[in-house]
Amino acid sequence: MKAGMHRWKLLLMLFLLLTPLYLYAQPQDENQYEEPVYVYEYPEISPEVFIRPNYSFLKESGSNKAGEFWYLHSSIGGDVLLKAFPFPHRIHMELEVLNKKDYFGDIRYAYKDIALLRGLTRGLYHNLDNKTLIDAGSSPQYTIEQRDAGKEYGISNNISNLFLRLKTPDYPFHIFIDTQIIKRDGTIQQRYLSSYLPLNRVSMERDIEWESKAVTIGANTHLGPVELELSHGEKRLDVKGERLLENSYGANIYPHNLIPELKGSTTTFKIHTSYTGQFVASATISRTERENQDSGAKADYFTGAADITYMPQVNLTIFLRYRHKNSEIDNPDAIPANYLGYPSYASPIPVRPAIDSTTDTVSGTVRYRLAKGITLYGEYSGEKVHRSNSEAWKLPEDTTKNTLSFTASLRPLNSLDLKARYTHQEIDAPAYNNQPETSDEGRISVNWRPTQRINSLLTYSIALQKRDEINFIDDGIEVKAKDRDLKREKFFGSFTFILTERLTFSPTYAYIRNRTRQDLLYDNTGTIPEYHIDNNVLYRDTSHIYGINLNYVPVERLNLNTDITYTISKGTFYPGVLISDIKEIKALEAEADIKETGITIRTEYDMKRGWSAGIRYTFINYNDGINDTLDSEAHLIFMSLSKRW
Repeated sequence: MKAGMHRWKLLLMLFLLLTPLYLYAQPQDENQYEEPVYVYEYPEISPEVFIRPNYSFLKESGSNKAGEFWYLHSSIGGDVLLKAFPFPHRIHMELEVLNKKDYFGDIRYAYKDIALLRGLTRGLYHNLDNKTLIDAGSSPQYTIEQRDAGKEYGISNNISNLFLRLKTPDYPFHIFIDTQIIKRDGTIQQRYLSSYLPLNRVSMERDIEWESKAVTIGANTHLGPVELELSHGEKRLDVKGERLLENSYGANIYPHNLIPELKGSTTTFKIHTSYTGQFVASATISRTERENQDSGAKADYFTGAADITYMPQVNLTIFLRYRHKNSEIDNPDAIPANYLGYPSYASPIPVRPAIDSTTDTVSGTVRYRLAKGITLYGEYSGEKVHRSNSEAWKLPEDTTKNTLSFTASLRPLNSLDLKARYTHQEIDAPAYNNQPETSDEGRISVNWRPTQRINSLLTYSIALQKRDEINFIDDGIEVKAKDRDLKREKFFGSFTFILTERLTFSPTYAYIRNRTRQDLLYDNTGTIPEYHIDNNVLYRDTSHIYGINLNYVPVERLNLNTDITYTISKGTFYPGVLISDIKEIKALEAEADIKETGITIRTEYDMKRGWSAGIRYTFINYNDGINDTLDSEAHLIFMSLSKRW
């Protein structure tokens, strides 16, 4: 009730604050300002219409990995485009339909600068994996139960937006409303532990139907050199389908994997000066409330931001930024007896208090143009996080992060651009094991255009992270381990050769390599103590991506384009030498060896009188060198005939 009153007060403030400001800015005397009247005649622009019916023929074999983002059915579709400018009206309509699951629509209408209406809708289908549970060994303490063998999973995603903005004539005062609806429905794989001794792992099919709704209403106006905006938004997540699963353990039935329904609101106020001139300043304050309608947990977030840009001279710019975020989380002290109506919860179960935190971040950037073609950047950022209730979670009360970076952008020649960046970061008392204590990252890029027919781009980056001590929690007891080292490398190279006026050739190559080495902790090893630290466990993955693009125009109005990509990905994860009691741990050894080939051939012929015809063929082959049940192959033939007026 109290939160609802806050929302109505904020909405009332929206109109009480901005409407008088608009009225105040209007001339009180109609004869106070006498301005010349200009009559503008809108030009006549003929409407544009484009129609393209199409048909896609699809064939696949094996698993769905090759066509992961395809709706694996042959379909009839089409595209429609309409542009009309009967001034003062402006109309734009665009619709692209590949099949009933994959589509895009965009409708826009505007009347002068007084009204603007836009509607968007997008659909995408995603095939999901059915992951096979791996037997951890012959020990009777570990069992698996694959209830969904052979099932195919997929999710339909739809995102729809509607935006309306209204403006007062001859004065910049706007009222707007922005809505969004996101729907997800289909089937997914649910994996969970159904018992402790033996440790039984289960996989099963689960139906989902989720709908997220959000609406924001706001207003903004200009008052001389200052612009103000106030907005309020409401958001909720409704869950249909299987919200809750049940599991029998002994004589009792327990609920698990509940998908909660959520609701919340956000109120935001923004102010900024004109974005032109020597000095620019802006500020934003926002308050967000969230509530879990099943557990009763609530969250209250307050954020504030201030930005200042100062240009004392043409070749020098200074940016200053401040961010503040306060998080207050209120969760129930215990799971009550008969939770969700299940008598298996005979008595309340205590819940640890949530962590409240305050984060303050200060940063500054200096950009200095030393000479023509030479620009230098320097940036510093300092962040401090303070937590309450951190002891209950064995987390540090305070964490500080300091980041320093330097960037140089050079153009020694008109045909050569060089850019280099170095970043150093230090974290004092990191909260989580995946955060480093020190981090260094370097990046360099070269863009060279030796002739008008050759263009090249090369980039390379390397990141090194170091952690001297990592923390594990075993039954509330802190267990210390040492060393976590990470090395990440990325390289990308692209060349474009214009061989003739009709032939262009573009090869590309990318390389990605990640390596992490750290200590791991295993619990319930059957020894005393009940845990064992495995030192210097290595995880490594490497990817090579090769690509070729060829564009050829053999005769006028006929265009041929070919894309070929070949990807090799390998990964390894090997635990170290362990005590003999953990024989089953060898099942954690893992390798990945994946090869994927993609070929796309497009041809389009531009006929006379606005007619054109096109055909596209796509082939994808996915080969898993470790798990051949994931091998797959997909073929897509897309044919279209279009007419433009």
